[in-house]
Amino acid sequence: MIKIFPKARICAIDVYVDFVKALNEATKFINLYNISPSSADGKRLLVSYCLKAFSEKFKNTQSNFPKVIFLNSTSVTPKLNYFVEQILTPAIKKTTLPFCGKINSSSPELENLAEHVLANRQTYKKEEAFKKYILRLNVR
Repeated sequence: MIKIFPKARICAIDVYVDFVKALNEATKFINLYNISPSSADGKRLLVSYCLKAFSEKFKNTQSNFPKVIFLNSTSVTPKLNYFVEQILTPAIKKTTLPFCGKINSSSPELENLAEHVLANRQTYKKEEAFKKYILRLNVR
């Protein structure tokens, strides 16, 4: 689902559907090769599939306005809540994707949050932090 805020000139993209598809693909891969989802490799695979899906959705969405992504909080089940808040969100914050977090799509705060995320975006610092984060993951 895409929400466009003409007053703020922002396009907000809900990535929940892509999140579910990425989790299904990752779990198929994990089950195929008998990897534990709670292991470090399993978590890395889950996060990498999600990040790939989010970046593809972000790149393929056509909009005249700057884009941000968010995860619809009404769709997140309590089972997925821990994964989203403790594992996925810190990884997304290290990327250059403008991520608003987990928020209800009908919330009036979404527009203000999207403006705030775009205003405080520091792409160069995030790229460097992400490179260090990936290198650290590969070393372990």
